[in-house]
Amino acid sequence: LSDVQARSRASDRRKEFRSTLVTYLQLVTILLAGGSGIQQALREATEYGHGWSFAVIARSLSESRSRNVSPWVGFTHTADRLKLAELAELAGAMQLAGESGAQVRESLMAKAESLRVHELTEIEADAASKTERMGAPIALLFAGFVVMVGYPGFAKILAL
Repeated sequence: LSDVQARSRASDRRKEFRSTLVTYLQLVTILLAGGSGIQQALREATEYGHGWSFAVIARSLSESRSRNVSPWVGFTHTADRLKLAELAELAGAMQLAGESGAQVRESLMAKAESLRVHELTEIEADAASKTERMGAPIALLFAGFVVMVGYPGFAKILAL
């Protein structure tokens, strides 16, 4: 039972992290547009957020800075340790963007948009699933209503 609960909580935390990562990437792109350098924007964006997800990102940046490696390597290490696929994808995309000389800001914006679309799709699928499950209870409620309204008349007809 505790293993199931732990897996459920971990799954919920990963979903929460995905939402936080979208917000974090948007903050980073805003800071980059404002003239901050990439290292500074990554670090400052963690100061604007709250919660465990921002703490994980800040810790990852701090560890990569203390080990004197790029933030993307730190993100990859954190993603592997916590099994955060979105962070691993971000790290890979940003490492590729840094190596090929592509604009980091545009890459971050594209990744944020991709994550946002993925999250919205997941929310819509969950809502559709819940809507489908509501069909049977509504049908039972309707049948109960018909029985409750029709029973007195049906009982009078049988009494004749």
